[in-house]
Amino acid sequence: MSDAPGDLQTIDEIAALAEFEPEATLVFTEGRHDASLFQWFMDDLRLSGTAVAVGDRVFIPREQTEKYSTDHGERAKAVTLSSELEGLLGRGLRQFVVIVDADWTSVLGPQPINRDYLLVTDFPSIEHYALQDRPLKRFFSLALGQPESPSAADLYMVMGPALAVIAAVRVALHQYGIKGIANPADACTFSKNSISVTTSELVRRCLSKISKADREHSLEELTSQANSYIEMLGNLGQLGRGHDVAPVLVKYLGLKGHYAAPDVVESLLRTSLHPSELREWPLFSELEQRLRRT
Repeated sequence: MSDAPGDLQTIDEIAALAEFEPEATLVFTEGRHDASLFQWFMDDLRLSGTAVAVGDRVFIPREQTEKYSTDHGERAKAVTLSSELEGLLGRGLRQFVVIVDADWTSVLGPQPINRDYLLVTDFPSIEHYALQDRPLKRFFSLALGQPESPSAADLYMVMGPALAVIAAVRVALHQYGIKGIANPADACTFSKNSISVTTSELVRRCLSKISKADREHSLEELTSQANSYIEMLGNLGQLGRGHDVAPVLVKYLGLKGHYAAPDVVESLLRTSLHPSELREWPLFSELEQRLRRT
């Protein structure tokens, strides 16, 4: 009997599919929206396989993730799954692929190695694939009905500094288990050609719900640490967390009504992508090659 709750499977049971269902190709992602995107990409190119969020298919207890990470989030579970599969099945098997966001690795440490079972996004998050010239043009013209769109370079020039600050603060606080504010755009100041936010103000807002007695680190210490991360960023904005891009974009563009919801904008950005363009990026090219060999 399985030790996993409900319809979930243990990692050992997933590994057993290599013997009992060798034709089943599975692509695991951090979340459901990511799984939908990769399934769409695979279907469009007629690649065999099923994309599924790790949390919807696999039971991974904390004691397993602790071998690889101090977190127990979806990314940590995905990295754990890839490492455990490699240990159980060895290298060279193409039946299972695990995909994770690059996330904070360019600041906190080296990028995870693309092992036999693990692929990493070319950007910090999936949303950044949509912040390129061709997807942006479709987003502005088809989704927003605006005939003109800024170039990716121009948009990054405006949004990049603010996204870098927001990302750096999240990284600094994340290490101590402190959550960032839900909508960082609320702490930004917007003008026609710039978006600004101060590190100290963003940190202050994040700490506002924590009493001073419960704080292990001062506002000044966390601000200093976040500022050091900003200096480490090679390309401003490239580290931006996917869920931070949409709310900043909403406020900068002054979107109203239905379009003022960040999750709607996030979805519209993803629907502006096209498989023929995605396959030009290393991650999607490698995924295509792997699936065509299964």
